[in-house]
Amino acid sequence: MEMILLYHLLFDVPVHTLFEIQKDNLNEDVIVRIEQLINNLKLREPSQRVNSRIAFLTSVLARLSA
Repeated sequence: MEMILLYHLLFDVPVHTLFEIQKDNLNEDVIVRIEQLINNLKLREPSQRVNSRIAFLTSVLARLSA
């Protein structure tokens, strides 16, 4: 972690650039997992809690997919 911050400080490289490949891979994995969670929640008995979770996950999915 210190080395990454050092690159950032010395060479003015944005931290997210140093992790770009990992970020993209993680983003794809999280999108797949969120889609699975939404599908699982839709199989449950509808309730305020389930609907809130679906709404939250849908908003996160939209942000990550943009």
